[in-house]
Amino acid sequence: MMASLMGGRPGARRMAGPQARVLFCIAVAVVVMYTASSRFNLARAGINVASVPTPLRGASDNKTLDWLVEREIPAFYVDAGSQSTEMWWGSKAFLGLMTARIAVDLKILQFGYSVLSTDADVVWMRDPLPFMLKYPEADILMSNDQLITTAEGEELEHWPASGWSANAGFKLFRPRAAQFVKTWIAGMAHLKKGEHDQVLFDRLIFSNAEVIPSRSDHLFRGFDRKLIIGSLPVSLFCSGQTYKERMPQNMGLKPYAVHATFQACTQAKINRLREYDLWKDPDAHFSHPVGFISYDRDIPQSLLDAAAKGGRRKDIASTLPHFDLVNHQLSQLRTQLILTEELGGAAAILPSMVAGMDSSYKAHNGTVPGSRLRLPYPAPSDQIIDMREMEERMPGRWREGSFLLKPRATSVNASVLVLTVCEAGADVTECAAGDAKAVPEHDQIRILPDRSLAQLRTALSGVFSKYKRLHVKGGIQRLMVLTPKELEGYSRKLNPLMSSHCCVEGSPGHIGYDLFWDLPGHRDRHGQVVPGPWKPVPVEMTSCT
Repeated sequence: MMASLMGGRPGARRMAGPQARVLFCIAVAVVVMYTASSRFNLARAGINVASVPTPLRGASDNKTLDWLVEREIPAFYVDAGSQSTEMWWGSKAFLGLMTARIAVDLKILQFGYSVLSTDADVVWMRDPLPFMLKYPEADILMSNDQLITTAEGEELEHWPASGWSANAGFKLFRPRAAQFVKTWIAGMAHLKKGEHDQVLFDRLIFSNAEVIPSRSDHLFRGFDRKLIIGSLPVSLFCSGQTYKERMPQNMGLKPYAVHATFQACTQAKINRLREYDLWKDPDAHFSHPVGFISYDRDIPQSLLDAAAKGGRRKDIASTLPHFDLVNHQLSQLRTQLILTEELGGAAAILPSMVAGMDSSYKAHNGTVPGSRLRLPYPAPSDQIIDMREMEERMPGRWREGSFLLKPRATSVNASVLVLTVCEAGADVTECAAGDAKAVPEHDQIRILPDRSLAQLRTALSGVFSKYKRLHVKGGIQRLMVLTPKELEGYSRKLNPLMSSHCCVEGSPGHIGYDLFWDLPGHRDRHGQVVPGPWKPVPVEMTSCT
C-alpha cells in the first residue's frame, strides 16, 4: 500500500512533508515475502525510496510482526480480529484483514490525505502518481478486471464500454471519498454467504453510475452519483491476465504496475513474478550446494501447428492438440526431474513451457472469455506445475524458466558441462555407454540414448565437482529408460507435482497433467495405476488459494 500525502493535519504534515510519501504495507505471514521484495521494485520503478528511508509494514498477526521486528523493519500492529497466518481468499480471517486494511485507508483520508492503496501482490514498474495527478477531480481511480482495453495510450478506460467489473486491489482514494470508504466498511459486516469485499466494492462504485457528457477524460459519476470516478487502463495497470497476454508490449506501452491476479496460490504468483523478472531474490537463489540441470526444449512444429488449428469448443476433444503439445514437453521435464534426483539432489531449471490452451476458473474454449490471447502461447510454469507442491516436495531444488537470463546467474552460465544425447546406433567409441565415467572434452560429453539410471549415475559421477550446471542437448527425453520398480517409485514421487487444465464443460471439469503419460503402468497424481495409453479424463481437483 502506498499513501501519497498531500496537505492534511499539521502533525502528519511535519512527519511526511507537504508533497512527500509514506510507504507502508499490511501483510500476514503467508505473503510477508512480498514486503521483502517491494523496496527493490519501487526503486527499479523510479520511485524515490531514498526519500522514504524507513517504509512501514503493518502486521495483522504476531508471527508476521516478529518476522519484521527480527529483521529491524519498522512495523506496526493491525488488529484484523484474527491471528491466522494464512488468509485464504473469502475466509472469515481474510474478510477481517480486508476490513482492517480499508479502515487504515479511512484513517489516512480523515487526516486529509489521498491514499493509493494496493494489494501486496501489486508490483510497481513505473511511478504511477504522475498519471494519477492528471485527474485532480477524480475522487476514486480504480483498476478493473476487463481483458480488452478501450483506452488508447495514457488515458483512462472509456466507461461504460470498459465494463462493470472494478478491482479493489489497486485504487486511489482522495479525501472526498471518505464517505464511500465508511459505507464500504459498514457493509463488510453484512455480506451474504459467498460474497467478499470486492463484490461490495463493485456494487457501491457502480450504484446509479452515469456518464458525464461534458467530460472528455472518461471520468464518470458513481456511488449514487456522489463521486467522480475513473477506471484505470488495463494496458498500463495490468492484471495478471493482461500482462501474461503481453497487452502493454503489443500496444507499445510500458506498464505502471502489474497485479498478480487471475491465478491461485502464493507460491505460483511468486514464481510467475520471478519468470517476469519482477521479483527480488537473495543471492543464495543463484547458487546451489549440488548444482543445476537445464536442457534444450524440443517442440516439433507439427504440434504447434495442430494447437493453433485446434477446436475451439469446451469439450474434451478440443483439448487433444493442447495435451499433445504439453505432454511432449512433460516427457522432457520428467527426465530432467529424475536426473536431479539421481545426481544427488541437483536443482532443476524449469523450461519455458508452451501451451495450446489457456487455463481459467471455469469451462472455456481455449481462451478466457473476453481474452484475445493467440494460441499456442508461452505459458507460465504454474499453469502446468503445482508450484505449492513443488515448494513442499522439492524445496530449493528448482528455479524459474528465466533464471539463466538474469545477470546474477552469470557464474552459473560460466561453468557448464554440455551433455549431448547421441542418436540410436551411434558408435560407442564416440558416445559413453555408462559402464565408466564419461570424460569431458572441451566441456562436452556424449552419451548413448536409453541408458539405465545406474548407467547414468556412473557416466555422470562427479559432474558437479567441476561444473555448476549440466545442460542436456539432443532430446533429453531419449536419455533414460526406467525399470518397472523405478517407474512405480518415480511416478508416485513426481506426479503429485502436476497441476491441471481447467476446464472442460461439465462436472468435474479439470483434467490433470501427467508426467508419465507415455509410460503404461505408472501411477497418476492420485496414486491410481494407468495400465494403458493415457487419455484426458476429467476428475475432481483441488487447487491452492
